Amino acid sequence: MIVAGLAATVAACSSDGSGARTGEAQAAQRAVDHPLYWAGASFEGLPLTAVSRQLGVTSFIYGTCEPRGQSESCSPPLEVQVASICDRNTLVLDVRPRASFRARGVPVLDYGDWRLELPSAASQVVVFGTPDRARRAIAALRPVDEEAPHGDLPAPRYPRYYLAALLRVHDAYVRSANVRTVRSELHISQSAVRFQLALADELGAARLRRGAVNAGTTLADVKSDHEHHHHRCALEPTPRR
Repeated sequence: MIVAGLAATVAACSSDGSGARTGEAQAAQRAVDHPLYWAGASFEGLPLTAVSRQLGVTSFIYGTCEPRGQSESCSPPLEVQVASICDRNTLVLDVRPRASFRARGVPVLDYGDWRLELPSAASQVVVFGTPDRARRAIAALRPVDEEAPHGDLPAPRYPRYYLAALLRVHDAYVRSANVRTVRSELHISQSAVRFQLALADELGAARLRRGAVNAGTTLADVKSDHEHHHHRCALEPTPRR
């Protein structure tokens, strides 16, 4: 799982003097098969001070911080983490967002604790920062090979297992029109039923059926071996806007 604690490993670091680490960002992109998004070589006067990859997550860290008291770590002013949408998405996480909104043409989920998440193309992007700064960073996001942001971000391509899981809940609810019945049939909580129904409604039944074909891996499979990345993930075709 992605955790803000990754920032702790670089909390006391300082810029190496070069500021921009464009070469490191480009090398990081070559190492993965999903798009990496960043806020540029610097953001609002904060230089890119580190590019790291750990447990399938690429992190772009902006600025530095000073640990206080007996603490050995602190959080940088801004951190952008990027993972494959196969490995990290709303259904895989153990917590649910407290709010959501749209920005740059994609859904943004607010999990609190200065953390916003958004899907784009085959990636899940996590932005850590104060609420205002995180929103401004989202406005600045672009692939590492682009010099500036350009309008909307690419629409997310969800894993087929993700769409199949939502379709399962959707169809169960269509049959019964009762959340409690769906809970009993699928053995998930009523809150999970309602949450997944909302996600399903946003995408629409037609997209769910089209994208869930030949899902192969199930959501349960992904959760069971998530940390080991044993599952093979198939993505839906590029969706239309």
